Amino acid sequence: MTNDREYVRAYNKAIDLISYREHFVKELESKLIQRNFDLDTVHLVISDLISKNLLNNLRAGQIYLESKKYKYGRLRLEHMLREKGLQSFEIEVLLAEIDVDDRQKLKDLVNQKKYESNMKPPYTEKDLAKLARFADSRGFSSAVIYEMIGSLRSERIVENEC
Repeated sequence: MTNDREYVRAYNKAIDLISYREHFVKELESKLIQRNFDLDTVHLVISDLISKNLLNNLRAGQIYLESKKYKYGRLRLEHMLREKGLQSFEIEVLLAEIDVDDRQKLKDLVNQKKYESNMKPPYTEKDLAKLARFADSRGFSSAVIYEMIGSLRSERIVENEC
């Protein structure tokens, strides 16, 4: 009888949590465990929610990526999704669905960073290193970062020649 009561309490708490926003499976599991629900009960509740399509990693991932895709590169997005407990195939599906043009995204972020930092050509090596660290921290690939640094260096050379 207590298990039925605990199941209902855990189920109601889970419904309460997912009514505010979409949750990842790992995230909901963690929240229920923090509230001292039995692990078996938590797994039972989660499997019931999944079977009723009330809990869905792909749906939660789509919403999560919508808010993050303009700030971060593909590598960082992949890492963030992995931290949320998604499997590799789920991550690939989600990243394939969004338009991830890292070059354009990085260009926009770097232009914003240059404006905020009041950087103007000619860029010093210190400026370029700062922008490269910024791009790296945002999860852009080395190839895209080197390409961006190269284009900024060529801006410096063209402006110095004028």
